[in-house]
Amino acid sequence: MTSIKSAVALAVMAAMGTVAHAEQIAYGGIATGYGETVDIEWDSWGGVDQTKAGLMTLKGSTGTALYEAFCVELAQYTSTSLKTYTSSTFTGPAGTNLTKLFSSSFGSVDTAREYAAFQVAIWEITHEFEANSFSVTPPGAGQDFNIAGGQHDGAKTSEDAAVRDLANGYLLAATHYSGVATYSLTKLSHNSYQDFVTWEYTGGDQPSVPEPSTVSLMLAGLGIAGIAARRRRQD
Repeated sequence: MTSIKSAVALAVMAAMGTVAHAEQIAYGGIATGYGETVDIEWDSWGGVDQTKAGLMTLKGSTGTALYEAFCVELAQYTSTSLKTYTSSTFTGPAGTNLTKLFSSSFGSVDTAREYAAFQVAIWEITHEFEANSFSVTPPGAGQDFNIAGGQHDGAKTSEDAAVRDLANGYLLAATHYSGVATYSLTKLSHNSYQDFVTWEYTGGDQPSVPEPSTVSLMLAGLGIAGIAARRRRQD
Protein backbone atom coordinates (compact mmCIF):
# COMPACT_ATOMS: atom_id res chain seq x y z
CA MET A 1 0.00 0.00 0.00
CA THR A 2 1.48 3.31 -0.97
CA SER A 3 1.83 6.49 1.07
CA ILE A 4 -0.82 9.15 0.57
CA LYS A 5 1.39 11.97 1.74
CA SER A 6 1.37 14.79 -0.81
CA ALA A 7 4.41 16.46 -2.35
CA VAL A 8 3.47 19.64 -0.52
CA ALA A 9 3.47 17.82 2.81
CA LEU A 10 6.84 16.29 2.03
CA ALA A 11 8.26 19.76 1.41
CA VAL A 12 6.82 21.03 4.69
CA MET A 13 8.35 18.13 6.62
CA ALA A 14 11.75 18.63 4.99
CA ALA A 15 11.69 22.33 5.73
CA MET A 16 10.82 22.03 9.41
CA GLY A 17 13.56 19.53 10.30
CA THR A 18 13.77 19.10 14.08
CA VAL A 19 12.40 22.56 14.90
CA ALA A 20 8.96 22.74 16.55
CA HIS A 21 6.38 23.69 13.95
CA ALA A 22 2.64 24.46 14.32
CA GLU A 23 0.25 22.93 11.82
CA GLN A 24 -3.54 22.67 11.37
CA ILE A 25 -4.52 18.99 11.37
CA ALA A 26 -7.74 16.98 11.64
CA TYR A 27 -8.23 13.25 12.20
CA GLY A 28 -9.26 11.53 8.97
CA GLY A 29 -10.03 8.03 10.29
CA ILE A 30 -8.81 4.50 9.61
CA ALA A 31 -9.86 3.19 6.21
CA THR A 32 -11.18 -0.34 5.65
CA GLY A 33 -8.27 -2.71 5.25
CA TYR A 34 -5.89 -0.65 7.37
CA GLY A 35 -6.84 -1.75 10.90
CA GLU A 36 -9.07 -3.71 13.24
CA THR A 37 -11.04 -3.07 16.40
CA VAL A 38 -9.24 -4.38 19.48
CA ASP A 39 -10.08 -4.62 23.17
CA ILE A 40 -7.43 -2.89 25.25
CA GLU A 41 -6.84 -3.21 29.00
CA TRP A 42 -4.82 -0.32 30.39
CA ASP A 43 -4.28 0.37 34.09
CA SER A 44 -5.03 4.07 33.65
CA TRP A 45 -8.53 3.15 32.40
CA GLY A 46 -9.15 0.70 35.22
CA GLY A 47 -10.62 -1.85 32.83
CA VAL A 48 -11.05 -2.93 29.22
CA ASP A 49 -12.11 -0.59 26.44
CA GLN A 50 -12.67 -1.16 22.73
CA THR A 51 -10.78 0.95 20.21
CA LYS A 52 -9.85 0.92 16.53
CA ALA A 53 -6.18 0.22 15.94
CA GLY A 54 -4.42 0.77 12.64
CA LEU A 55 -3.01 3.16 10.07
CA MET A 56 -4.87 6.48 10.10
CA THR A 57 -4.91 9.56 7.91
CA LEU A 58 -4.54 13.15 9.07
CA LYS A 59 -6.07 15.93 6.99
CA GLY A 60 -5.00 19.50 6.41
CA SER A 61 -6.96 22.72 6.03
CA THR A 62 -8.05 21.86 2.48
CA GLY A 63 -9.57 18.56 3.62
CA THR A 64 -7.06 16.44 1.74
CA ALA A 65 -5.00 13.76 3.44
CA LEU A 66 -1.57 15.07 4.42
CA TYR A 67 -0.10 12.31 6.56
CA GLU A 68 -0.29 8.67 7.40
CA ALA A 69 0.01 8.28 11.17
CA PHE A 70 -0.34 6.07 14.21
CA CYS A 71 -1.59 7.10 17.65
CA VAL A 72 1.00 7.35 20.44
CA GLU A 73 -1.36 7.92 23.37
CA LEU A 74 -4.64 6.48 24.57
CA ALA A 75 -5.63 9.02 27.20
CA GLN A 76 -7.30 11.51 24.85
CA TYR A 77 -9.72 11.54 21.92
CA THR A 78 -9.18 12.40 18.27
CA SER A 79 -10.87 15.38 16.60
CA THR A 80 -12.27 15.51 13.08
CA SER A 81 -12.14 19.32 13.29
CA LEU A 82 -8.93 21.18 12.54
CA LYS A 83 -6.68 21.63 15.58
CA THR A 84 -3.28 23.24 15.90
CA TYR A 85 -0.64 20.57 16.41
CA THR A 86 3.01 21.10 17.22
CA SER A 87 5.54 18.87 15.52
CA SER A 88 8.78 17.80 17.20
CA THR A 89 11.10 14.81 17.45
CA PHE A 90 10.73 11.90 19.86
CA THR A 91 13.31 11.78 22.64
CA GLY A 92 14.46 9.30 25.27
CA PRO A 93 13.81 5.53 25.34
CA ALA A 94 10.43 5.85 23.63
CA GLY A 95 12.01 7.64 20.68
CA THR A 96 14.80 5.08 20.42
CA ASN A 97 12.46 2.09 20.62
CA LEU A 98 9.91 3.53 18.20
CA THR A 99 12.66 4.16 15.65
CA LYS A 100 13.89 0.58 16.07
CA LEU A 101 10.31 -0.68 15.69
CA PHE A 102 9.81 1.16 12.40
CA SER A 103 13.27 0.31 11.08
CA SER A 104 12.96 -3.41 11.83
CA SER A 105 9.37 -4.16 10.79
CA PHE A 106 7.31 -1.40 9.18
CA GLY A 107 8.46 -2.32 5.69
CA SER A 108 6.66 -5.68 5.97
CA VAL A 109 3.32 -4.39 7.32
CA ASP A 110 0.60 -4.67 4.68
CA THR A 111 -2.68 -6.17 5.98
CA ALA A 112 -5.42 -4.85 8.27
CA ARG A 113 -4.36 -7.18 11.09
CA GLU A 114 -0.69 -6.29 10.67
CA TYR A 115 -1.48 -2.57 10.82
CA ALA A 116 -3.56 -3.17 13.96
CA ALA A 117 -0.75 -5.19 15.54
CA PHE A 118 1.83 -2.56 14.64
CA GLN A 119 -0.35 0.07 16.33
CA VAL A 120 -0.60 -2.16 19.41
CA ALA A 121 3.20 -2.47 19.43
CA ILE A 122 3.48 1.34 19.38
CA TRP A 123 1.08 1.57 22.32
CA GLU A 124 3.11 -1.00 24.23
CA ILE A 125 6.27 1.08 23.79
CA THR A 126 4.56 4.34 24.77
CA HIS A 127 2.35 2.99 27.60
CA GLU A 128 4.21 0.14 29.29
CA PHE A 129 6.56 1.57 31.88
CA GLU A 130 7.14 -1.38 34.21
CA ALA A 131 8.17 -4.19 31.85
CA ASN A 132 11.82 -5.22 31.68
CA SER A 133 11.22 -6.05 28.02
CA PHE A 134 8.28 -5.22 25.79
CA SER A 135 5.52 -7.79 25.27
CA VAL A 136 1.75 -7.58 24.86
CA THR A 137 -0.04 -9.94 27.22
CA PRO A 138 -3.63 -11.09 27.86
CA PRO A 139 -5.59 -9.21 30.57
CA GLY A 140 -4.64 -9.92 34.15
CA ALA A 141 -1.00 -10.66 33.35
CA GLY A 142 0.26 -7.95 35.68
CA GLN A 143 1.48 -5.38 33.16
CA ASP A 144 0.24 -1.84 32.62
CA PHE A 145 -0.94 -2.50 29.08
CA ASN A 146 -2.68 -5.61 27.73
CA ILE A 147 -4.75 -6.61 24.71
CA ALA A 148 -7.96 -8.53 25.19
CA GLY A 149 -9.31 -8.77 21.66
CA GLY A 150 -8.68 -8.31 17.99
CA GLN A 151 -11.90 -8.82 16.06
CA HIS A 152 -14.58 -6.42 14.80
CA ASP A 153 -17.50 -8.50 16.07
CA GLY A 154 -16.18 -9.33 19.52
CA ALA A 155 -13.19 -10.91 21.20
CA LYS A 156 -12.40 -14.44 20.03
CA THR A 157 -9.50 -16.49 21.37
CA SER A 158 -7.84 -17.23 18.02
CA GLU A 159 -8.01 -13.61 16.82
CA ASP A 160 -6.78 -12.33 20.20
CA ALA A 161 -3.72 -14.55 19.97
CA ALA A 162 -3.05 -13.57 16.34
CA VAL A 163 -2.94 -9.83 17.08
CA ARG A 164 -0.90 -10.31 20.25
CA ASP A 165 1.58 -12.61 18.52
CA LEU A 166 2.06 -10.24 15.59
CA ALA A 167 2.59 -7.30 17.95
CA ASN A 168 5.04 -9.30 20.03
CA GLY A 169 6.91 -10.30 16.89
CA TYR A 170 7.34 -6.64 15.96
CA LEU A 171 8.43 -5.78 19.51
CA LEU A 172 10.95 -8.63 19.61
CA ALA A 173 12.38 -7.59 16.25
CA ALA A 174 12.74 -4.03 17.54
CA THR A 175 14.48 -5.22 20.70
CA HIS A 176 17.06 -7.13 18.66
CA TYR A 177 17.47 -4.53 15.91
CA SER A 178 21.01 -3.18 15.68
CA GLY A 179 21.01 -1.70 12.19
CA VAL A 180 20.88 1.92 11.11
CA ALA A 181 17.70 3.95 11.55
CA THR A 182 15.85 3.86 8.22
CA TYR A 183 12.96 6.06 9.32
CA SER A 184 12.82 9.59 10.72
CA LEU A 185 9.87 9.97 13.10
CA THR A 186 7.92 13.13 13.90
CA LYS A 187 5.66 13.60 16.91
CA LEU A 188 2.50 15.68 16.43
CA SER A 189 1.32 16.93 19.82
CA HIS A 190 -1.80 18.63 21.18
CA ASN A 191 -2.64 19.34 24.82
CA SER A 192 -6.28 18.23 24.53
CA TYR A 193 -6.30 15.61 21.77
CA GLN A 194 -4.40 12.47 20.83
CA ASP A 195 -0.76 12.75 19.85
CA PHE A 196 0.45 11.02 16.68
CA VAL A 197 3.60 9.68 15.07
CA THR A 198 4.32 10.29 11.39
CA TRP A 199 7.42 9.19 9.51
CA GLU A 200 9.71 9.58 6.55
CA TYR A 201 11.79 6.83 4.99
CA THR A 202 15.30 8.25 5.09
CA GLY A 203 16.94 6.23 2.32
CA GLY A 204 19.73 3.73 2.28
CA ASP A 205 18.96 0.04 2.29
CA GLN A 206 15.33 -0.97 2.33
CA PRO A 207 14.08 -2.14 5.76
CA SER A 208 15.45 -5.65 6.16
CA VAL A 209 13.26 -8.69 6.76
CA PRO A 210 15.05 -11.39 8.80
CA GLU A 211 15.83 -14.73 7.18
CA PRO A 212 13.15 -17.39 7.93
CA SER A 213 15.53 -19.38 10.13
CA THR A 214 16.34 -16.28 12.19
CA VAL A 215 12.68 -15.36 12.59
CA SER A 216 11.81 -18.88 13.67
CA LEU A 217 14.46 -18.80 16.38
CA MET A 218 13.49 -15.32 17.58
CA LEU A 219 9.78 -16.09 17.76
CA ALA A 220 9.85 -19.72 18.83
CA GLY A 221 8.76 -18.82 22.34
CA LEU A 222 5.76 -16.95 20.96
CA GLY A 223 4.61 -19.73 18.64
CA ILE A 224 4.66 -17.55 15.52
CA ALA A 225 5.78 -18.82 12.14
CA GLY A 226 7.27 -15.45 11.17
CA ILE A 227 6.60 -11.90 10.10
CA ALA A 228 5.20 -11.42 6.60
CA ALA A 229 8.05 -10.85 4.20
CA ARG A 230 6.20 -8.73 1.69
CA ARG A 231 7.81 -5.31 1.58
CA ARG A 232 5.85 -2.13 1.73
CA ARG A 233 6.52 0.02 -1.33
CA GLN A 234 8.18 3.29 -0.39
CA ASP A 235 7.57 6.65 -2.01
